Amino acid sequence: ETTEFFSRKDPFPKIGYAPDLSEMAFGLGSDKKYPENVFGNPQGTFVIRWDASQGIDEKKFEEEKEQYRSMVAQTSHRRIFETWLQNLKKNAKIEILRPMAGNSN
Repeated sequence: ETTEFFSRKDPFPKIGYAPDLSEMAFGLGSDKKYPENVFGNPQGTFVIRWDASQGIDEKKFEEEKEQYRSMVAQTSHRRIFETWLQNLKKNAKIEILRPMAGNSN
């Protein structure tokens, strides 16, 4: 059975999302049409073969380029912030102060 073209982020038809299969499939090309191993999961065992590849849709990419750039920048900023915050926590001396009974401040 031959599938339609799919991207790295698409689930495989009749198989679903399978990162190991994706890595295997996108390592193939005209110089290497078959992977070294078969792929197995709860749905069964699969032998895959590279038939062809399709380039990106340039027009769609141009339309979505800023969105991708923004997502990458946000992810990068989030990682930097999380690392900074973890380092702060690791090196900080934290005391939890509780108000004394009868003190309403």
